Amino acid sequence: MNPDVPSIQVQPAGRGVTWVTSAFSIFRAYPLNWLVSALLFVAFQVVLQFVPLIGGFIVTLLSPVLVGGILLGCQRQAEGQDFEINALVAGFSCNTSELLMLGLLTALFEALILVLMLVVALVTLGGLDGVLKDLGAMEQHMVTGASPLGLLVPVLVGLVLALPLAAALWLSPALVALNGMRAWPAMHASLVACFANWAPFTLYGLVILPLAILASIPMLLGWLVLLPMLFAGIWLAWRDIFDAESAVPRES
Repeated sequence: MNPDVPSIQVQPAGRGVTWVTSAFSIFRAYPLNWLVSALLFVAFQVVLQFVPLIGGFIVTLLSPVLVGGILLGCQRQAEGQDFEINALVAGFSCNTSELLMLGLLTALFEALILVLMLVVALVTLGGLDGVLKDLGAMEQHMVTGASPLGLLVPVLVGLVLALPLAAALWLSPALVALNGMRAWPAMHASLVACFANWAPFTLYGLVILPLAILASIPMLLGWLVLLPMLFAGIWLAWRDIFDAESAVPRES
């Protein structure tokens, strides 16, 4: 039986800042374990990318499982338990099939967006020759043949389509792992919740953006702190927006 969708709470804009500050407090409670978890998560992403042909797909497929496990770790930390490094794999024992389905749906939607971008590029640039010509112009840092703005239209189409996909994916791992929901209803609930709470999410993004820039300066080392904060931020947003009392993790 699929659990009911938890009620959606609309939060004030200021909660976006609280998600950042509280996320740092969550990280600071167990900094070493969080740092190791972030390092292992990044290592997983990098190593699997080298698998021929299917590396990127495997990363997309398994990422929700790892994120779901980390969010379970956040929940346990909030309940007074230690945040442990093995939280990274906790998603493999809690609603795993739906977390994998979430990864599969992500891959399908990403592929669909790329196909639509290609179709738009073919239409706006007059076929494959026009696309290749504009790509060549970009590589040479000059415009030859096609319009200088030729690739701008498909890129904008991709960005417009990526926004709702990002909203659908932002809170869905938490809903699957912590509320026991199925992947598709979780994506829909996340999409609705993110747009209903556009104000705190906008402010959250405005605060995170400069932090991301700073984290990237020292050889990306700052991301070992910022990445745990982003994970904790997802959990904090889920807790505020959805009725956390309905959280019922279930075994796969």
